[in-house]
Formats: sequence, structure tokens, C-alpha cells
Amino acid sequence: MDVPRFLCCLRDVVERASRQGVRSLVVVLLGDVFEILKSKIWLTTTARPWQPSSKEHCDVVRTIFDSIVKVNQDFFEGLDSLGRSYSFLQIVYVPGNHDREMNSLMGEPSRRKFQALLPLGRTDGQLFLPRFYDEEHGVLAQHGHEWDSTNRTSETLAAIGDAVVIELLLRLPNLLAERLGVEEKNAGLRYLYELDNVRPQHPRVMAAWLLSGLDHLAKNLPGARTTLHDVLGELMEGLRKVVSTSSFESVQLAHWWIDLLSLIITKVLRKYGVLRAAIRLPGHSAGDGPYRDFAAQNLQAAQEAGVSYRYILCGHTHVPELVPLDLGSGGTLPLPLYINTAAWRRVHCPAGVTPKGWRYSFATWYEECLVCIFNDEEQGAGHPPYEIYRSTRGEFSLGH
Repeated sequence: MDVPRFLCCLRDVVERASRQGVRSLVVVLLGDVFEILKSKIWLTTTARPWQPSSKEHCDVVRTIFDSIVKVNQDFFEGLDSLGRSYSFLQIVYVPGNHDREMNSLMGEPSRRKFQALLPLGRTDGQLFLPRFYDEEHGVLAQHGHEWDSTNRTSETLAAIGDAVVIELLLRLPNLLAERLGVEEKNAGLRYLYELDNVRPQHPRVMAAWLLSGLDHLAKNLPGARTTLHDVLGELMEGLRKVVSTSSFESVQLAHWWIDLLSLIITKVLRKYGVLRAAIRLPGHSAGDGPYRDFAAQNLQAAQEAGVSYRYILCGHTHVPELVPLDLGSGGTLPLPLYINTAAWRRVHCPAGVTPKGWRYSFATWYEECLVCIFNDEEQGAGHPPYEIYRSTRGEFSLGH
């Protein structure tokens, strides 16, 4: 996230609300605000997020959160300043799947520190609510991983997405750097750290990203191709072991990656054959169904319980959407809306395939989104029911 830009956009919204006489403004941080999951600190210990909490787990999460605070002082100071400058402003935090550990037993010490850093209305270390409800504005908001079988947890089952992030996406550049004898920050390895930002996460696209990045790496590091081949095999077996020794709600995502890695391993030394073969693999999507359907089900359940929400917001999928939902009102009432706020993050997207060599070209940009929703009184004063500020900012790609 570009923190200065985020704070600038947020301050503009708050200042405009102040000028227009808005009496109460709630800023909801809708999950994945902190990257607890994808921290290489996990690789320095045997502790993992899907295990039962222990003192070691608490120490790991605290170390990760302390490092986040240290390098993001502008974020915490900026939000704290806004909260102190505008008495009508309230900040609410809803956990996502990448900062879920903050809302668990292993995150209790870090949670207390977080609550002390921002005006969150509490400093007791209690758990944050997994959803935000506001009947006055007709809003139900949640991160959205609760609808995703690969990234949600239960009392007895863990999220396989956590294992994929740590044992594959995080370990890949770390292990390859070690085997090649180069620094982890080597420019040639940057594309591996960006693998999670490639969209769509289709086998052909992911394979193209890996192989085209490998082309650049192999030009400067002899043996990189063979080394990557060996590292991917090791990671694939490690992921298989995790799946067989831990209890996850779903292993669909793990098997998707295992199939893809197996395919790349058999083809990586011949380069382009993998792209043709990857077409046959099924694509991967976050969750096991359209999110708009899950949103409609949640709104329908709330309606049956006697509460009518007009908006249901989530992020998680990183795909911004504004979708009207028909709950069978027969057109007598305004249709409720499903709004996906996407994510403040970098995205690498393929432009297509060139006939020669079966290679993709990728474009890179930043996605940013803020959603503002007004109550009836504010609408009576001239505000619209809702406003969505979405910005897409270009950036030079990694040259794939």
C-alpha cells in the first residue's frame, strides 16, 4: 500500500465531511490491513499460524507486528492524528485472513499494542468483531474470506491458504536465493515476491509469469533454471507433507498449486511446453462460488431476522465490483447492493500471448478504492446514497 497516498485520500474525505456538516464518520479498515501472514519471520521458527497457539506463536506475531509498526509510523501517526483532529471520526478494524492472527490467542499482546496506537475505542485487548454492522446506514461489512473455503478457519480446521502463502509463496524466493548464493533482495528474484500479485490466478498465467521471470534470472545467474527446478520440487513435497499432517477445511488450493508445480517441474528445462500443458489445468478463484451469491444469502438471512441492510461490503477477492442484488422485493424497494472494495495493492495482468514463443506480456498498476455511504439525514442534506472512489495508477512492469 502507498501509505502517504492512502492517508491523503482519507484526509480529503474527512475534511470534506467536516466542511459539509457530517456529524459522525466511521472509517472501517476492512481486513488485510497488516501482512502478518506473509512475513519471512515465520521461516525462522517452526511455529505456524494453523497450529494451536503457544508462547512461541505469540512471540512470532508480536515480532512481526512490531516490525510493521516500526516501518509504518506514518500510517499509525496519520490515523491517530485524524482521530484526534476530528472528534466526529471513529476508526473500526475488521480482521482479514492475512491479519487474522491479530484476532486470535497468538495475537493478544499485539492486539493490545494496536489498540493503544489508534483511536479504536478500546484498549482492553479484547477480540475485534469479525463484521461491522450499521443499521442507520444500512451497512453490513466483512472482509470476505469467510466465504472462501481455502482461506477461512473453524474451531477445529485451519485455512489451507495460510500454508500455501508460507510454505510456497514465502519460501520460494527465500530458498532460491539461498541455493543460488545471492541476497534475497537480488533484483532478479523480485518477480518471485510478486507472484501473489499476478491476476488472474490461472495456471497458464502463473506459469508464464514464473517462466518469463526465470528467463531474466538465468541470463545473470548460471544454473538458475536447474536450481529453480529443484527448489520447486522441494516446495511441492513440503506442501504435500503439510496437507497430510494438518487438518484444513479444504485442500483444493494446495492441490491446485501442487498440480501446477508438478507441471512446471516436468517442463521447466524445456521452457514453453508448460504453457500449452497449463491450459488443461482448472483455473483457481478465491472461494468456491460467486461472491455476489454469498452476499445475497447474507442479506436475505438478515432480512428474515428483521434487519434490512442496503449494502454488503467486502474485499478479499481484490476485484472491485458494484452489483445490484434482487432479493425478491418485486421492485417495490431500491435493490440492495453488493460492493467489493478490492484492495490497495499492486497488480500484474497479462496483455495476451504472442504467437512466437507462447509468451505473455504483463502490465502493472496499483488499485485503490474508498467507499462512502451516507444515511437518510445526510442524503436529505444533498449527499448521494453512496460514493465509490476508485483509482487505478500505472507503474512500469517488471519487464516480463
